[in-house]
Amino acid sequence: MSDRPDPIAEAARKGLKEILNFGSRVGDSLRVASNNAIEKLDVIQLERKRDALYRELGEIEYLSVLSPDPDDAALLRKKSIVDSVYELNAAIDERLSSTRNSGKDPDSGEA
Repeated sequence: MSDRPDPIAEAARKGLKEILNFGSRVGDSLRVASNNAIEKLDVIQLERKRDALYRELGEIEYLSVLSPDPDDAALLRKKSIVDSVYELNAAIDERLSSTRNSGKDPDSGEA
C-alpha cells in the first residue's frame, strides 16, 4: 500500500468544504438582507402612522378655521397629535441612525 493520500477523497473533502463555505456566505447575505428589509418596513410603517396623524391634524385645523370658537376637545386632540408626531419622528430618527451607525445601507441591501 502507498502512503500517498487518495486524490479522489482529497478532492471530495475540498469540494465539500467549498460548498459549505459558499452556503455559509449565502446564509449570511440572506440574513443581512432580511434584517435590512425588516428595518426598512418598520420605518415605513412609522412614517405612515405619522402621515395619518398629520392628515388628522390638518382636518382639525381646517374645522377650527370654519368654527369661530376654539373647541377644548379639539385643542387637546391637537396637542395629543403633536406629541405623537414628535415621538414618531424621534423613533424614525433613532431607527435610521442605528441603521447608519451599524454600517448598513437600508436601500442597498448590503452590509
